[in-house]
Amino acid sequence: MADKAMEPAVEKRWQLERRMQKHDQYRGSKYPPFSIEPQPYERERLSGKGMSAEDRVLRGQWVKDQVLSHNEPRFVEAVQPKNAFRRFYGKPMDIMFEALQPVIGKIAAGYGRLLVPRGCS
Repeated sequence: MADKAMEPAVEKRWQLERRMQKHDQYRGSKYPPFSIEPQPYERERLSGKGMSAEDRVLRGQWVKDQVLSHNEPRFVEAVQPKNAFRRFYGKPMDIMFEALQPVIGKIAAGYGRLLVPRGCS
């Protein structure tokens, strides 16, 4: 018995469909998605008793929190590292456009760094 390799259990078609539907709804997470917005639908805010003063303050604060600060979004290079070969082959262009940045400007240097290695095609 110990010598026999365990065979994986065969999944029935309805089980597979249910699992894939759940995966699609949850977008790969093991937890279901949820909304953090208080009363996300206009119907909830207007129908019936409507919004209380407390609900209005909560929703107003939520709307204000959605505004990005002047330094967002932040790019953290350690979070999105490049492949070693891409770093090696991209370094000459990085150096060239870093030197040109004070002359032609930051935006033009960024576009140049993006388009020149690709041959502007």
